Amino acid sequence: MQKAFFYALSLTAVLALTRCAYSKHCYGNGVCKVVENGQERYEGSPEAVAKHLNEEKAKQQASADLQKKYDSAPKRGTGAKSRVAIFIPRGTTEELAQLSGEYYKMIADNFGGDSEIEVIGQNLVEPVLEKSLNPHGFHSAFDKVEPSSQEVVTRMRDQGLFADVVVFTELRPKQFLGYLSQGGANALVELQHVEFVGKVTSIYSYKTYEFKAEGKSSNQLAVAGLSKDRKFSNGSMNLKRDTNSDLPAVKEYVEQVKAAIKKDIAPQLPTVAAVEEIQGSRAVSSEALKSVEFLQNLFKPRK
Repeated sequence: MQKAFFYALSLTAVLALTRCAYSKHCYGNGVCKVVENGQERYEGSPEAVAKHLNEEKAKQQASADLQKKYDSAPKRGTGAKSRVAIFIPRGTTEELAQLSGEYYKMIADNFGGDSEIEVIGQNLVEPVLEKSLNPHGFHSAFDKVEPSSQEVVTRMRDQGLFADVVVFTELRPKQFLGYLSQGGANALVELQHVEFVGKVTSIYSYKTYEFKAEGKSSNQLAVAGLSKDRKFSNGSMNLKRDTNSDLPAVKEYVEQVKAAIKKDIAPQLPTVAAVEEIQGSRAVSSEALKSVEFLQNLFKPRK
């Protein structure tokens, strides 16, 4: 009975907070969307709001039409080559965020040498991700979305991302506990490993496959224990993370990702010919992206 009471009280508090939530997002065209107390409304002149809503509806319809084409397109089958976009890992702590470039290189290097996978250059995929996270050209604290969300992946697809498959990696601290015993002394040791958490999906049919691998490097060491004469002591110290010791975990992580791409994702990708027909001139390989003019026209709206 008491548990039920506290559950009901907690639920009421959550609902109250939800009803009091307020957010405002302005699109830069004279229109703002406001969500207050669970109700959505638009601010701006009637003409500007009507134009904005019509444009959004048209975009949604165009995206839905594209999805139907991809769904009905002939598939590549087993052994097909996939263009893979590997995005720079996102560190969930400041320390891991500073190592994202180093871990990106380790991950990308381990994708090499596979005839069924073509890794698309970072300079060709990161700008598309940034624009897809920021479709209106500015950041909003109220409209944060996960890079691996269906919304963002679909935006990248509709912009003609030069890839068939996208790989998102998150770097998370992972607590590791160990026990040491020597000469009558006993101690509990705590390290902060790094965990590679990934999501992979086709851009044509959103379905994520998730993977994890734990590295051996640590940026922190904490020890607490009893000496042989049963005196307690403890201490901690900061360490410089040795990313090279994470290479086995990176290899394990990449092998999981590659296996999913080749076994589960690639056979269901639309054929290259179908993609070229649907996307037109935007469906090109990385080798063809040598023209500065082409890159400048990358984000121009399609007619």
